[in-house]
Amino acid sequence: MNKPVSIGARIPLDLDERLIRLAEATGRSKSWHTHQALERYIDEEMDFVEKVQAGLDDVKAGRVVSHEEVERALMERLERLGAHPLD
Repeated sequence: MNKPVSIGARIPLDLDERLIRLAEATGRSKSWHTHQALERYIDEEMDFVEKVQAGLDDVKAGRVVSHEEVERALMERLERLGAHPLD
């Protein structure tokens, strides 16, 4: 298990009040909820950053599709599904 460290952050009073209510309602500490929220946020942001980087790597490697090709493929798929994209 990693050794915990303390961090400090300034948050608006209303957010702190909501955090207090959540902690009281769940029987968990503010620190526990802050940790959970930070874990989720960092996981989501890192996933986004990694996907953007993968896209940039694809562009550098020439693995791209033109807008026209994407539009054509989408229209074909919609037609096969019986959808009318312009309706």
